[in-house]
Amino acid sequence: MTVLEVQMYVHLRTGQRRSVDKQVRVARRCLQNVGLFDINDRLVTYLSGGQRRLLSLANLLAVSPHVLCLDEPTSALDVRNGYRVCSQLLTIATGQD
Repeated sequence: MTVLEVQMYVHLRTGQRRSVDKQVRVARRCLQNVGLFDINDRLVTYLSGGQRRLLSLANLLAVSPHVLCLDEPTSALDVRNGYRVCSQLLTIATGQD
């Protein structure tokens, strides 16, 4: 599966009913927010550990949860991606998204 396909699959797992067009829009927006949009056609098996962590965060964001429980969300990420995750979490916490 590609990064975009995994991101779209999250809606099937959660039972959310969205049109395919909306699934694609939400998936691309979430991938853009965590910095994975440029590699959305890459197979997940070729992602680094940090990229897989970012994809997991994008999956969480796609379902718009009311509460996020995160345990060391930036561990195993390089400085750039750690900053990206923190910035995205701050955006969510302040309601700017």
